[in-house]
Amino acid sequence: MQLLSIADRLSLFDVVNFGGYAAGSQGDFLRLVARQAGYPDLPIRRVPWSVLRFLGLFNGVVRELLELRYLFDGAVILNGSRLRGLLPDYRDTPIENAVRKTLESYR
Repeated sequence: MQLLSIADRLSLFDVVNFGGYAAGSQGDFLRLVARQAGYPDLPIRRVPWSVLRFLGLFNGVVRELLELRYLFDGAVILNGSRLRGLLPDYRDTPIENAVRKTLESYR
């Protein structure tokens, strides 16, 4: 909403990244979600990429997922300095609050 209030200062296709939250790993993030959902002992398991490569031989959606492997293997960190420059009073919502509110919206 804050960005919309200064839309007249932006060009039509301006890029304004949200720096966001960088989890240590997907497992760490999923454990955080499980805790916030009330399932702190929920086991987090990985499907080996080799299994997905095999399934990709028969399933196009799995093949597409494999193309996004780089997003699972490493962190994607966006530079949020432009957003902070445009909105100096902007403050990130702590990730625990964001996950809790998101889960509440589904209940």
